[in-house]
Amino acid sequence: MVTSHESDVSMDDVTPKIEELDDADELQSIKPLAVDPMANANSEVTATPVNVPRKPARASMVSRSLPFLIDGIEDDTDRRFLDHFVYGFSRVLTLINDDSNPFKEILLPMATQHRGLMHSLMCLSGSHLSGLDPEPKFIARKYHHFHCAIQDLQHNLLIKASSKPSKPGEDPDLLVEDPIIASTIALSLNTICEGETKGEYRMHMDAAKHLLKHQKPRNEKFRQFIVEFFQYHDVSNSVTSLDRRPAHLNGDLRLPDFVPHAQAGMFLGVFDGLFNYISEVTRLRDKIRQRHNEGYEPAVDYQILSEAVSIDSAIRLWETSYPPNTANWSLAQLYRQSTWVYLYRTIRPSQPGDKIGQVVDDGLAYLDQLPQDAGAYSIVLMPLFLLGCSAFLQHQRERIQKGFETLKSYSNLRNIEPAFKVVEKVWEVMDCNIEESWDWEKIINDMDMDFLIT
Repeated sequence: MVTSHESDVSMDDVTPKIEELDDADELQSIKPLAVDPMANANSEVTATPVNVPRKPARASMVSRSLPFLIDGIEDDTDRRFLDHFVYGFSRVLTLINDDSNPFKEILLPMATQHRGLMHSLMCLSGSHLSGLDPEPKFIARKYHHFHCAIQDLQHNLLIKASSKPSKPGEDPDLLVEDPIIASTIALSLNTICEGETKGEYRMHMDAAKHLLKHQKPRNEKFRQFIVEFFQYHDVSNSVTSLDRRPAHLNGDLRLPDFVPHAQAGMFLGVFDGLFNYISEVTRLRDKIRQRHNEGYEPAVDYQILSEAVSIDSAIRLWETSYPPNTANWSLAQLYRQSTWVYLYRTIRPSQPGDKIGQVVDDGLAYLDQLPQDAGAYSIVLMPLFLLGCSAFLQHQRERIQKGFETLKSYSNLRNIEPAFKVVEKVWEVMDCNIEESWDWEKIINDMDMDFLIT
């Protein structure tokens, strides 16, 4: 019977596989057991047992997740929203539709450092994209961003409200950052993208007004943009509302005077002074409406007439700084025409005439001069609305309707359709009870509608 030598070797003496050794030092540490170095080469022992260090058991590996590079950009749908914001949507929001537009140059870089603002911008982009392509995942994701943006705003405003003055009698430290102000503006724009008509914009515009009134934005470039943005929407809002009046009229926020050249603006009317005249006409309308409701005759008294003549003179002297034969020059002339139309419709009886007919026709001619891809179309809705409320003639109404269709094809903002519905209602009133067509703000209110025409 042959006795196996292997049976005399313990498990600890088994030679490890070479791949079980960690490094060269362990390899060098392998030493044979104590045996006679002159052992007969013919020995039946074919392997020399050795003592070697054993490799410890490998720990099980756990996959580690990576953080998001930018908060608010978290999945493929978010990346689609971001691309749409950069390459499409941001180009239809201001006069500047190239890479230097403020939504890309100012707000987007700011949002990469602030989660709440990024949620606001992605909500805005998602709302616009879902209007073009109503995929369920787009709709669900835009609501996700909306709720996250609102939660972030509430959290930050709560912190501000709970802050205490460092010394008795001092105002609380202003903890609201520029991105918070930007978020309120973005959320007001979201109501335009959604086509909301029940006054949903009010809370966001009011929040922006409160923040701008009590805190000066720290970044001067952002300040210039955000004040102009707010004033443009604030003044335009007064054209369609019975109770929304420009903040600068009651001293809350005066129109800015820190821009050396009107062409530095992202919109039209704010830095060049034209919106001052629109605001003054709005104030005249309030006086006339009040006198009419109280039964005073005539509703336009001498004082109102005197103020109107002064505004008329100022509009005639107003000039744009844009060079002739450019899209923005044509847009500026369209604004000038519509401002005069606003004044005429306020002071004069609501009826057709040569003067109003000619100015409306001239305004439409300037509209026809705009290239269909011009950034000017981003702010055409307000003057187009005013021309529409003054179109007594059928050929004018046909051109107004075409203007709304062109505007919708350019921007796809969903406040365009309700604005045209109001204009159609004004036309209907013109045709059956012409005197009541003067008060389109009341017509809008009776339609139970309240939205921004920007």
